[in-house]
Amino acid sequence: MTKKKTIITTCIFLFGAAAAWGIVRAGVKELERNRSIHAEISQLEQEAQKYKHENVDLESKIGYFMKSDFQEREAKEKLNLQKPGEKVIVIKSYPDEDREEGLEADSGEKESSDQKTSNYMLWWRLFFQKD
Repeated sequence: MTKKKTIITTCIFLFGAAAAWGIVRAGVKELERNRSIHAEISQLEQEAQKYKHENVDLESKIGYFMKSDFQEREAKEKLNLQKPGEKVIVIKSYPDEDREEGLEADSGEKESSDQKTSNYMLWWRLFFQKD
């Protein structure tokens, strides 16, 4: 009988060890799953915060674009509109022709208007050529 008791005891021990191993393994898997879920939750919370900040920025831009001052300025700049009784002054800018003529006179060469000297050559002549 002692041999039979030993075999039964060994079988019960092995069965208990296998059951304990299964329980421990399931617990470890559950912990890993729990960690991954918490990581995903924190990532989604960060993403939600980012979208909230973007939403606030967009709402402030919408508020700015809805102001009559902005709309009036855009209408004036892009559509060339003006208020009744308002006068518009246009200032045209022309290239500084005196400066170019002075550089050409210093270099001793007059070039035709069709054939212009490149900018780097004008600088080269200005700094390195002596009259």
